[in-house]
Amino acid sequence: MKAIALVTLACLAAIWLASCGTTVKTVVVTVTPTPSPAFSESTPPDTTTSVDTSSGFTDDLQNVGWNAYKKACRHITFPVLNKDAGNTLVGKHFRIKGQVLQIQDAGAGQYLEGYPDGLQPQTMMLLDMTSDGYGYWSDSIAVVSSGALKKVYEKNVVTVYGVCDGQYSYTSVAGYDMTVPLIVARYVTKN
Repeated sequence: MKAIALVTLACLAAIWLASCGTTVKTVVVTVTPTPSPAFSESTPPDTTTSVDTSSGFTDDLQNVGWNAYKKACRHITFPVLNKDAGNTLVGKHFRIKGQVLQIQDAGAGQYLEGYPDGLQPQTMMLLDMTSDGYGYWSDSIAVVSSGALKKVYEKNVVTVYGVCDGQYSYTSVAGYDMTVPLIVARYVTKN
């Protein structure tokens, strides 16, 4: 219940901030991975590294560097992702730009629970991936990361490079059962 109340509060805060016309500067986000992978290519400065395979998810592009992974990720629209996230898109790599609606960090050495396939992320965010103009965004997806997303806050616009892991279901504050696409982030950059 506490998490549901925080989601509602975050939604109200996001709507209020959007109505104020806040601006966001371009910054690269740092994600602290556990453990650090050995890449042949250099990763961009202050950017997340790879998915922690001990959390239950195996990424078929795990040992490629930033440039190769970025090239492997395709852009996708919300209607396509929402329709096929639980079927044909599982295991496919995508690049998704959106605005952070809510972000939750489990804390150092802690993991969030309740995710499919034994996935144990340290950070979860709801990301609205469709820009409706004038600072308003819609069409939420769930994004999880094995590391802490430093300097990422609600209302920030970010680009997520990650893999589809099906769908994530939860109960909203209003008591509705919600199911959204689930992306396991490998890299997150702040726009």
